[in-house]
Amino acid sequence: MEALQSVHAGRFSELPDSLLEAERKAKIDLAFFEKQVFEEQLKGAAADQQRLAALNNQVFDLQQKYARMMAALRVDYPRYFTLKYAPEVVKVPEIQEKLLRPGQNMVGYFVGEENIFAFVIAEKKFEVVTMPKEFPLEVWVEEFRNSIYQYNPAGKEVEFLSQKYANLGFELYQLIFEPIRSQLTGNQVVILPGGMLGYLPFDALLASPPDDYGSFDTHDYLIKHFQFSYSYSATLHKEMVSRNASWKQGGFVGFAPSYVGDSLNLRSNDPWRAVLGNLKYNKPEAVNIQRIMGGKIYLDSAATEQNFLRAAPDAGILHLAVHAKSNDEHGEYSYLAFFQTIDSVENELVFVKDLYSMRIKAALVVLSACETGIGELQRGEGIVSLARGFSYAGAASIVTTLWSIDDFASSEIMQLFYENLKAGDSKDRALRQAKLKFLKRRKGSNASHPLYWAAFIPVGDMAPIEDDGMPIWGWGVVAALGIAAFAFFKKRKKRIPITA
Repeated sequence: MEALQSVHAGRFSELPDSLLEAERKAKIDLAFFEKQVFEEQLKGAAADQQRLAALNNQVFDLQQKYARMMAALRVDYPRYFTLKYAPEVVKVPEIQEKLLRPGQNMVGYFVGEENIFAFVIAEKKFEVVTMPKEFPLEVWVEEFRNSIYQYNPAGKEVEFLSQKYANLGFELYQLIFEPIRSQLTGNQVVILPGGMLGYLPFDALLASPPDDYGSFDTHDYLIKHFQFSYSYSATLHKEMVSRNASWKQGGFVGFAPSYVGDSLNLRSNDPWRAVLGNLKYNKPEAVNIQRIMGGKIYLDSAATEQNFLRAAPDAGILHLAVHAKSNDEHGEYSYLAFFQTIDSVENELVFVKDLYSMRIKAALVVLSACETGIGELQRGEGIVSLARGFSYAGAASIVTTLWSIDDFASSEIMQLFYENLKAGDSKDRALRQAKLKFLKRRKGSNASHPLYWAAFIPVGDMAPIEDDGMPIWGWGVVAALGIAAFAFFKKRKKRIPITA
């Protein structure tokens, strides 16, 4: 909330631009040296203690400098300080009147020690449903995810994993969704997941037990009944919906780097060493989407961190077909990996921590990458992830992933998603229909397993992408009505005399 309030405070407090820039620079400098400390600590016993001590001293000095700056702003610009640190929490009537579309529900989960509470909000009703937590929720969610994530059609455990998925998918549905189903009006649901539920793909839950564990296309997936989207809290949802972002001004901007499949940046002392295999279909994905949306794409060696930092702030739709890695222990160090320039002093990574210092006004950010929606689970704060980082940076909506995705399947789903989006669908409907069409195409094959389609989830403002304040389909309607009216009056012109 502090990150979001900073935007409002800077906009409405009449704080001079020079001071806003000074505060922003102080935060960037602090984030840089905190990252240096973290990287040095990752080396363990091989860490340079003298360098570590010097870096910690720099961090301490910058923290003190930032604290003095904030103290001065509190005295000299009290309105800025109040706007930044006194956020208003959205109330239920406002959710009902302003945030929900017709037929849309909001379901906020709170996971307690003995119970799970679901707050079900519809246009004209508000119910609290209590569900006893008489089962190991955290274990079952993790096992359910593993049964999807570890699926391999050629693996030895395929039957065991298929059975485990079917059993847990139906059990979790009965325990956390069936009790609220009768309270829902319409099939559109905004999920505010609490705790471990933030790792759960509701699309892939099963509304009835399958007759055949291995016939995945016949499973009664919840996506066949409901249209899901997600948000981190009702107040954050209000913030994202209120951004009223239009994608046309900045246009579509896509990134699809090539990877050499070797150790990250090839530097022996780099603590972020990781193998980034080549993505065979990320470049065709970006090219095909550009054909649909227009705009600009950065491919192969042009898809660098520097170009991202330059292009992202003004993009209308930002599409990232890149490698990514979540960090469950230190969520702010989950990262996106761009083209690895071997002789660069940068590691070509963009971290969640970096996103906090950026201002991105995109109507939509699509993270067509692995594990962008998961990260460290902090009690009271939720999952610190790349997706949340982009929401803090200013994106009105995000499509993100819950696990490592299949390159080919994601490319097809993303193309279908953009086709639906361009046709005027809301973002949640566009993604749901893309998944359902993918399932229909894969009927009778192993590719209908949730591993290939259920990772993508939409977050934030689900309104259709807009063209100067009007959905794309809206201009088509206006044009059609205009043509019809012209034809009508042209016909009538001969028969209706013009009088004074």
